Amino acid sequence: MKKDEPPLEFPDTLEGFEYTFNEKGQLRHIKTGEPFVFNYREDLHRWNQKRYEALGEIITKYVYELLEEECHLKKVLVPVDAVESEPKSFIFMTEDAMTNPDKLMVLIHGSGVVRAGQWARRLIINEDLDSGTQIPYIKRAIERFSNQGADIDACVDKAANIQNEINKDFEERVTANFAQYSASNSGQCNDRIFYNSYVIQKDFYDVLC
Repeated sequence: MKKDEPPLEFPDTLEGFEYTFNEKGQLRHIKTGEPFVFNYREDLHRWNQKRYEALGEIITKYVYELLEEECHLKKVLVPVDAVESEPKSFIFMTEDAMTNPDKLMVLIHGSGVVRAGQWARRLIINEDLDSGTQIPYIKRAIERFSNQGADIDACVDKAANIQNEINKDFEERVTANFAQYSASNSGQCNDRIFYNSYVIQKDFYDVLC
């Protein structure tokens, strides 16, 4: 820490940072209407970076809320029978995940700071929610699932452009986690649902099976 560096203590809400998302989904300062400024304190790169990371954590929680409130996805803990000391996480599923006989959409965390529902934190902060989150594609996919049961390839052009690499153990993790959840809730894994599944992860769109 530099001699004159302020404490690494930051607000835990967007309002505390004096930022909000406007009607266009752009992050703007509440008082000035200006975009986010990374170099809030000159010559204090470490402090600025920590401030940016703290804001990013708040935005992650905000995106989770949007997934549940706007996209009507359900947050499910995995493993479903984990004991207190066991590592655990959660996934987002459509509300009809266990009953839809045609297709299923599941959001699962990737590695790193970009979590389920996001393409890139930088895009959310510097551009807007439509550019940085998967929400527009999720909404469109859900609409197609419920209305037509059509595939969602047309929804993911942007995802294909963003894709850099596929985590080689991703399919294995998806299979294990979903199969466990399905078995715990219905007694057996609905093969027709799962093997027609479409999965969106943080950096790529990949059709399993």
